[in-house]
Amino acid sequence: MDRSTRVIAVSPAHAAGPVNVTVRNPDARTGTLAGGFSYCAGARPAPAITAPLLVAVNSTANAASVVANPGSVYTWTLSGGTITAGQGTSQVAFDAGPPGTTMTLRVNDTFAGCTSAAGSRRVQVDFLDVPPGNGFRPFIGTLARNQVTGGCGGGNYCPDSPVTRAQMAVFLLVAREGGGYAPPACVTPMFGDVPCSNPFAAWINELAARGVTGGCGGGSYCPNAAVTRDAMSVFLLLTREAPGYVPPPCTAATFGDVPCSNPYARWIYELVARSITGGCGNGNYCPASPVTRGQMAVFLVATFGLTFN
Repeated sequence: MDRSTRVIAVSPAHAAGPVNVTVRNPDARTGTLAGGFSYCAGARPAPAITAPLLVAVNSTANAASVVANPGSVYTWTLSGGTITAGQGTSQVAFDAGPPGTTMTLRVNDTFAGCTSAAGSRRVQVDFLDVPPGNGFRPFIGTLARNQVTGGCGGGNYCPDSPVTRAQMAVFLLVAREGGGYAPPACVTPMFGDVPCSNPFAAWINELAARGVTGGCGGGSYCPNAAVTRDAMSVFLLLTREAPGYVPPPCTAATFGDVPCSNPYARWIYELVARSITGGCGNGNYCPASPVTRGQMAVFLVATFGLTFN
């Protein structure tokens, strides 16, 4: 080694584990560094976590697991909840966090001194007013897991409340752009009833800038008005598609309350063609009815292809 403190060793490919290094000096003397270093055979893949997508409020002993690798030690973390058993093994038990919390499970697999990248999975705690058995539960849970909503406060989601036009702006843009998206700050108000001091101003202005809305008439946006099911069809499709999008014309009306002469017909029937809606029942669409927050969850998941996983 000639007083060097650095050894470069090249070995044939082999499994992870201790490696013996034989060092040969210029004078032909040799020595062995037994277990001198550990060799990690390539990057260890992140473990895939199996866990429920949704857990009930106050639930305990929920299970999460990965495929067990003999000899591995697993290091788990859970933000928003509590791991109660199994740390170090391939399966843990955990308790739910507060209602409406999106918990994040992470795990690393360490074997023979080599640690994998972290596997992760989000698990949504139910909202208090959307328990198991509620038909909107999987859709609302998907919105929450995708960071589209945090509920309406107090651990609730308010599934039966109508969606306002102001709230709709946030729902649409986050569903379209992804969790963490924030529109440019409001500098110049685009509508007389939405000053820049309005907490929804940036979102409403961004919808207008994208050509999704021109307001409700008279230079106003009507931020506190409920979104109707006919107006919603336009909001959804214009946000989903490129600026200037126009759906095909209506040629055959299939809802009794939406004839082809209805100015929203082409938009509503395009939602039907995309399997986003089947109407409100009894062969109708109920175009003038307000959209509830529960219904909106279904529309958003279907329109923007949000996943349950």
